[in-house]
Amino acid sequence: MTVIVLSTGEFVSSGEDRTVRVWKDGQCIQTLQQPCISVWSVAGLPNGDIVVGGSDSVVRVFTREAERMAVPEAQKEFDDLLANQAIPANQLGDINKEKLSGPEALQQPGKKEGQVVMINMGATVEAHQWSGNEWQKIGEVVGSNKSKQTYEGKEYDYVFDIDVGAGPNGNIKLPYNVSQNPYDAAQEFLAKNELPQSFMDQVADFIIKNADGVNLGSGYQDPYTGGNRYTPGATDAAPASNTYADPFTGSGSYRPGNVAPTVPAPSTYNDPFTGGASYRPGNAAAPAAAPASPQSTKILPIRGYLTLKQANPDAVFNKIRSLNEEIADVKLTAEEFEYLSLSISFLKNPTGASLNNDAGILAVIKMVTQWPLDKRFPALDLVRLFALYAPDELAAAIPHRDVAGFLRDAGGLSSDSNIASNETNAMLAYRGLANLFNKEAGRQLAWERRSIISDMLQVDVSGKFKGKTIRLAQSTLAVK
Repeated sequence: MTVIVLSTGEFVSSGEDRTVRVWKDGQCIQTLQQPCISVWSVAGLPNGDIVVGGSDSVVRVFTREAERMAVPEAQKEFDDLLANQAIPANQLGDINKEKLSGPEALQQPGKKEGQVVMINMGATVEAHQWSGNEWQKIGEVVGSNKSKQTYEGKEYDYVFDIDVGAGPNGNIKLPYNVSQNPYDAAQEFLAKNELPQSFMDQVADFIIKNADGVNLGSGYQDPYTGGNRYTPGATDAAPASNTYADPFTGSGSYRPGNVAPTVPAPSTYNDPFTGGASYRPGNAAAPAAAPASPQSTKILPIRGYLTLKQANPDAVFNKIRSLNEEIADVKLTAEEFEYLSLSISFLKNPTGASLNNDAGILAVIKMVTQWPLDKRFPALDLVRLFALYAPDELAAAIPHRDVAGFLRDAGGLSSDSNIASNETNAMLAYRGLANLFNKEAGRQLAWERRSIISDMLQVDVSGKFKGKTIRLAQSTLAVK
C-alpha cells in the first residue's frame, strides 16, 4: 500500500483492492478503480495529476484537467478493461445470487463514494461501483454458486477453453481446481500440449485472473523457484507449501541471511522451466543451507552475494542423455558421457570433492555451443553450477577465460543484438553470471569482463522476452 500527499493537500492511497482512493478531511472523495489485481504504487505530479502503477505492468496518469484528459476512445478502452475484469467471488464474501438485486438497483444513487454493489444480470453477476456520482461496472463475479465440471473423467472447478490459433481445432481445454498452484496447472497444460515454456507466465496469469479461490496462504509457490518438473509430462502437482511466496521475489529463495541467502524447504522447490521431478534440493545432490536465524529474515540491506544453488544434477544428466538421442551430427560420445558423469558427481557434492576433470566441462561447452537452441538448457544449467562451485575450471575450458562473454553469447544477451533468442537460455545465462560472484576467483573473472556484464544489464528484457523469470534473473545480477 502507498499513501502520498498531493499539492492540493489531499491524500491518495493505493492497495490490494484494485483501487486508488483520494481523501480529504478524513473522507474518501473519489475512488479510481484499476483494471489490475493489485495497485503497487502511486505518485503525485506537481500539477496535481496522479501516476498509478499496477500489477498489469502499466503506468497510468489521472487528471482533473480537461485539456490533459485522454481522447474519448482511450477513455472508453479503459472503461471496457474495468468492465471485463473477472472478480473472484471469494474476495467479496458469501454471495447468494438469488437474493441479489437486478439492474433496477442501478437507478438509485449510491450511499457513499466507492460503494460496491452486486447485480444479478441473469446469466452473470456484475460488480458496480459508485464513483463520481454514477455507477460504474468494474467487473464480473466468477465462482459464485459454481458447480463442478467434468473433463477426461475428473471433476474440476474450471475447464477453460484456450485458443492457440490453430484453426477449427485450435481450442485446447485447460482444467483447473482452485486448490491447485496456478503455476503447476500452467506447467501441466504446457507439457501435455507440447507448448513452449515461454508461455508459462501468460497461462498462469490467465488462471489467476479468471479463477477464484486461489489461496495464497496454502499451496502457492514461486514461479521462479517452484514446480517439480524437469521433463514435461508428469501429472502430479507439487507438494503444497504452507508459506506464501511472492511471484516476483519468491518464497525463501532470495532472502540473504547473516552469511548466505536462505533457500526454500525441500518440499517447496520446483523449477517450472527445467524441471520434472527434479531440481529439488533436499536429497544428497543439493548443498544444504543453514537454517535462518530470527534476525536473518531481514531483506535489506543485502550483505552477501545472491546465488542460485538449487539443482538436481542427476536429473540434468538424465535429461541430457534423453536429448542426446535427438541430436544428429553433434551427439556426445560414450567417452564424453563418461567424463560428464564424473563432473556430475562433483556437482552433487561440491564441498567434499575436487573437480579433476576438464573433459567433462568441455562436453558441456560442446552442448552449449553446438546443440540446437531449444536443447541447450540442461547444459546451460550445468554451466550455472560450474560458475558457482568451480569458476576457475570453467574459465579454463573457455577461450580467453571469457566466461561473461560466453554466457552473453549463449543467452543472446548483447544489448545491440536483434537475433531472436531462446528465453530459457537467456534466463540461465543471467543466473550463471550471478553465480560467478560466489567465489573470489569468479569475482575476479567478472571484474576482468565488467564491460560485458554492463552490456548485458542494458538489455531491455521486458521488450525482448515475455516471462518474468528472466527479469528476476537480470535483477539478481544487478544486485551484485
